[in-house]
Amino acid sequence: MSRNGYEHYCGGTLITPEYILTAAHCTQGSGATKVRVGGHKVSEFTSDSCVEERDATIINHPNYNPSTVENDISLLKLASPVSYKPIEHLDSSESPYSVIDGLSTTVLGWGSLQEGGSSPDTLQKVEVPIVSNTVCNQQYSGDITESMMCAGVENGGKDACQGDSGGPLVAYDDFGLPRLLGVVSWGIGCARKGFAGVYTRVSL
Repeated sequence: MSRNGYEHYCGGTLITPEYILTAAHCTQGSGATKVRVGGHKVSEFTSDSCVEERDATIINHPNYNPSTVENDISLLKLASPVSYKPIEHLDSSESPYSVIDGLSTTVLGWGSLQEGGSSPDTLQKVEVPIVSNTVCNQQYSGDITESMMCAGVENGGKDACQGDSGGPLVAYDDFGLPRLLGVVSWGIGCARKGFAGVYTRVSL
């Protein structure tokens, strides 16, 4: 997603040729936005040959609560379909891919490389294990709800960061294909010890 011309400010995940899933806190206060699909570098977003650009209508979750960040999820309906293949969500009943404590996941985005730091040109990814909501609630004093899930490293050092909001948290199946689990939502700082990243849960 972009604002002010080609400035990147949030990520998203193509879930059908006409719909992108992102975070509601990225889309508040606007009824439309521009979406660019297909680039691996922010600098490519200005190249017509590298990406498909679409106007998009915003459909926020009706129960999104900006105070608690509950239901932090939004749909972007593209003005016309794109040619890229959408990602499938992960059904938590599909053993052995159930969303369980310690499951290896990957978060992707163009966000800051460290808290308060600069953002990269190239799409980044980092592996983080699922942290149970019970443990995550201990970290966040009970602020984690059923619509949320957490992932992170106990000693810190790996996490999503500012600019990654709305992007995907995925697990890979036996065929190496990504399956969508969550949407980058919030957290205390970036990669801090004792604080996992918090994601909006999309798995069933």
